[in-house]
Amino acid sequence: AQSRNVSNFEVGVIFAIYPLMKLIVSPIIGMVLPKLGVKYTLWAGMMIDGGCTMAFGFLPEILDHSTFVAFCIIVRAIEGIGAAAYSTAGFSFASAVFKEKLATTLGFLEIATSLGFMAGPPVGGLLYKAGGFRLPFIILASLMITAGTCIAYFLPSVSHESHVSPIGLMKRLIIQPRVLIICFGVGLYITSFSYLDPTLSIHIEPFKLSRPDVGLIFLIIPAGYGVLAPFVGYASDKMGFRPFIVIGNAVIAVSLLFLGPAPFIPVKLYVKCDYMYLDKTYDNRAGVAIAFIPSYPDIFEAAKNSCYCRDREDFATNSVTSGLYSAFVSLGQIIGPIIGGAFTSTTDLDFDWISAILGFIVFGEMGLVILLTVVERWMASKAVSAEAESRKAINYSNSENGKPTESTALLT
Repeated sequence: AQSRNVSNFEVGVIFAIYPLMKLIVSPIIGMVLPKLGVKYTLWAGMMIDGGCTMAFGFLPEILDHSTFVAFCIIVRAIEGIGAAAYSTAGFSFASAVFKEKLATTLGFLEIATSLGFMAGPPVGGLLYKAGGFRLPFIILASLMITAGTCIAYFLPSVSHESHVSPIGLMKRLIIQPRVLIICFGVGLYITSFSYLDPTLSIHIEPFKLSRPDVGLIFLIIPAGYGVLAPFVGYASDKMGFRPFIVIGNAVIAVSLLFLGPAPFIPVKLYVKCDYMYLDKTYDNRAGVAIAFIPSYPDIFEAAKNSCYCRDREDFATNSVTSGLYSAFVSLGQIIGPIIGGAFTSTTDLDFDWISAILGFIVFGEMGLVILLTVVERWMASKAVSAEAESRKAINYSNSENGKPTESTALLT
């Protein structure tokens, strides 16, 4: 990119187009998935992503600046479409097969995500050193295409029969307060650590850390997530989703306030050490795991209990919620780097204030989740009381007419 005079703005567009396409395409994939089928969509998404990854490794052969930038954007955009297809289909498959232990399943799946984030940089660096720029892309693309082929032949089929309109369900879900609040949280959790990518390395420069120490700080972020994810998934399936979402929000918010630390917290930069940063970065990612893992099952439960889907086992419920969830994950992947990069370079806000503001926003999300939970329980208790009053009225009416009631023994 430097040899072709690619500007920082153009580099930003190349990187941003991938999650942007995921954001746009994921809800669409969720609505058409009942017609396409899970296995085909997973296979197609992996093949598209793998092919684009392979192509990206050969783009340096293009010498013209404008042509190079245009092809980078096009390849990344198509790659984002493929990622939207396989991620949406993957969540749909998990919710269809493991619906009773969805959070546990998601927790174990996220171990693979964490391992990918941890292994990607060192493995990519070794491959680059061994074979140049192309080799990492060729190896990764080959693995993705192989995985797609295995999916096509070995993944068990699931019924994608649908009796409700996916478009109608999507329209109802995006205006449902419960879904909006939890989905907003999903985007916020991703933002809370993705904004660190362009900012954290600059902020820790005064520590004069060695390269291994800097690498350890960035390694601990996905590690904290991967370690806790399966335990949080199992516990939330047993104890309920909402307590973990609230606790996770609290952990994220507090870790963000101390990560800077916030200007109003009397801790000076020079008295901190790398161990404190390891602790706070770990707390941030651990909080994300606690809040993030139960969020998808919570959204899925909201869709199942909606009047549109109640008492109906329907694949559209799986696909639409998966598309919506994947879209908000992508939204966080877009907003985080924008906040981290744009604010630190073009405004007077520094890392400390950005972290503090994000922390207060997460506290606000926690308050919304608590309020949502209280309102839901109040409405549920009110509905139970109304049903009890209705039964009393029916029993009273039957007793007046000489008919046996539920509390009267039938004599034979």
